[in-house]
Amino acid sequence: MRWRIAVALGGLGLAACGGSSPADNGVAAKTPLQIVAAAAAALRTVPSVHMTGTARSGGQTVTFDLHILTGKGERGSMSLGGLGMQIVADGGVFYVKPSPAFARHYGGVAAALLEGHWLSAHAAGTGPFAPLQRLSNMNALVAQALARANGAHLIKGGRTTVDGHAVITLTNAARTGHFYVATTGKPYPIELSAPGGEATLHFSEFGATVTLSAPHGAIDISRLLG
Repeated sequence: MRWRIAVALGGLGLAACGGSSPADNGVAAKTPLQIVAAAAAALRTVPSVHMTGTARSGGQTVTFDLHILTGKGERGSMSLGGLGMQIVADGGVFYVKPSPAFARHYGGVAAALLEGHWLSAHAAGTGPFAPLQRLSNMNALVAQALARANGAHLIKGGRTTVDGHAVITLTNAARTGHFYVATTGKPYPIELSAPGGEATLHFSEFGATVTLSAPHGAIDISRLLG
């Protein structure tokens, strides 16, 4: 009998421990601008993050799926107008491997040279890869989206759950944009949609291990361009 009581009490103890929820981080009590500032600060200091989403550039839709190692680089994929490419940024060098469709569409007479090969360029913010570098810059995308959001007079909404995270909701007055910020743990942004559909960003895997490896045999694109 004593054994059965001990097992029952132990089971209750485990249930109580397992049912505890993470502590509230207090961000929901802040003003909308304070929430935005807290989320931006948390994202700047996270070691790594997985960012997916879309953005508009030059009348075209860019989609991306990037594993970002903060301050060091990233790896993943992007597509421009439905034409895809793999990308790696590592050690100050930006690498791109265009899909066959991308190479045929943008490569012109050099398409045969581009297909199946990694191309490289220094990540200096200029040159043929500069637009891709800007579109894969997490901090720049977030800053741009937040600037649009801040100018839209954000309204704090209720609490909800997004992708398994407890969040507080911010929207603009026209409800054409929204911002979800985690209310437990660090106040990380979970989802951000800028007014006008200019960008929609999703964030996950905060602090997960991300490894970067420069592709072997990459062709310096400056040589192709002469």
